[in-house]
Amino acid sequence: METLMLWLIAILLILIPLALIVWLIVWVVAGNRKDEKELKEFKERLRKAKPLTGTAKEVFIGTYLAR
Repeated sequence: METLMLWLIAILLILIPLALIVWLIVWVVAGNRKDEKELKEFKERLRKAKPLTGTAKEVFIGTYLAR
């Protein structure tokens, strides 16, 4: 009975860190995919954006020159 408990504890001590490592890998991969999707959407919006004209263009140039 005692050896069975020791084996169960040993198995748990091995499985818990492995589960955490797998969870961390899944979390990182999912986050990376989300970032790639957002970047792709941003590039698409930027490509479709109209060029600045009038007051907006003047404000942008003034802000850029003020740096």
